[in-house]
Amino acid sequence: MDQHSEADALITCLLRNAELRSRAVATAGALSLFDPVKHPGHGAVWDAIRKIHTFLEEDKIVPLFHLRTELTNKLGSSDKEELLNEAMVLVDMAEEVDPEEVVFEVGLRYFETFHVAAAKQDMMARLTKAYSREDLLKMVNNTASGLEAHTIGEDTVIESPLLDPVKFMPTSIKKPTGVRWIDQLSMGGHADNEVIGILGPTGGGKTLTATQLQMSQALRKQHALLVLYEQPLEGDVAERLYCQLFNDRDIDFFRNIPPKAWPKEDKKRYQQLSEQFGRYVHVLNFAKGKQGMNGVKDITDAVVALQEAGQPPNILIIDWLWPAVRRYCISHNIGLDKTRMWASAFIDDLKCLTTRTPGMTTVLFHQLNTDMSRASPAKLPVVTDAYEMKDISYMLDACYVIGNRDRETNVMWLATDKNRRGAPQSILGKMNGARGYIEPAPNMVYDARAGFIPADDNKTSDDGDIAAPPDDYS
Repeated sequence: MDQHSEADALITCLLRNAELRSRAVATAGALSLFDPVKHPGHGAVWDAIRKIHTFLEEDKIVPLFHLRTELTNKLGSSDKEELLNEAMVLVDMAEEVDPEEVVFEVGLRYFETFHVAAAKQDMMARLTKAYSREDLLKMVNNTASGLEAHTIGEDTVIESPLLDPVKFMPTSIKKPTGVRWIDQLSMGGHADNEVIGILGPTGGGKTLTATQLQMSQALRKQHALLVLYEQPLEGDVAERLYCQLFNDRDIDFFRNIPPKAWPKEDKKRYQQLSEQFGRYVHVLNFAKGKQGMNGVKDITDAVVALQEAGQPPNILIIDWLWPAVRRYCISHNIGLDKTRMWASAFIDDLKCLTTRTPGMTTVLFHQLNTDMSRASPAKLPVVTDAYEMKDISYMLDACYVIGNRDRETNVMWLATDKNRRGAPQSILGKMNGARGYIEPAPNMVYDARAGFIPADDNKTSDDGDIAAPPDDYS
């Protein structure tokens, strides 16, 4: 692709992708991004974009009606008619492109080419104003803002965070996961590029929560990728996805009635729901066959494929760590006594993938150890109860724990004592197995003598306070 074609592509990306436009204006808003001799029409559109951007929300694309009006007002004179026509052709070209077809990462490559060239041109223009060493250093530092960090060797980089708030502070913005108990414990959700752990007992809600996370994103029309290493997609996992899609049918409906025998109204509703939300649910079914033998590489390939298809995942969900690592070790003839070491490597690779994938948060599921899985539901779980990896929380941005479920009330402890963006805390949750979700249970309390009981029935201890959860319970 020649430079003129790249300039056309960049204008289209800036007009049809709000994230790229915001990034470009923040880092290059003071520069003439296009050469006025080679690309005068592109420069006119860029000037109009910068002006209109100040009135737009960051997640809104440029309204082309207002863009055309701005161009006409600025270039409406007869001596600028040719320039106006060239700019309008670029706008018409962009209008034909569906915003969902524009991939941020691809547009960013086009932008960086022109950004560097514009910064170099700006630096050359200002060199004539540098009359001292101090002037020269100041000029160079200002130009380097947002362009580069200092590199020492291949892997070590000295960053300058105060020079580029857009690059270093996007993680300050939390996004809700859509799973109420996680959002409550995290005080609002999690940011892009974070890796979150969720620990749970055997059969205690890991896969249920994984499907709940995926469907909560899909119902917001956000792409989500679920990677299954133990439970296959066919059967229980698919049934839970459909249960949460319909939201008014128990899971037994999908277990006992084949799709061809669904009532007419359910078939019709399925068609509507599938058209609305089906394209946002993506699954790697590694639980069967010889797929998923290459660890995070296989997941990376899938993420890249979704990005190239214009469907970048907002959340990546791994269910769960140990089967993923065992599969890798067995396929590569690595002794299972080294599983723990390779599990740490798997997490490191996953963090690298998450960090370099814009807009994505990763949720990694793991299991509680045998003692905790057999403990009384009254025992409050902690992150160091992880199976074979007591230090797993130190590798993650946050870690949550699902406690053992009380079989009589379906209530369990939900806790976090590792969260860089929140405080250690615990709440009670209740599993609705029929509908396939766990939710906070504010109407339940824990009583040291009676166990989990409705708040209205709570009997206070002698000093009038509700007892704290014990370290153990016999």
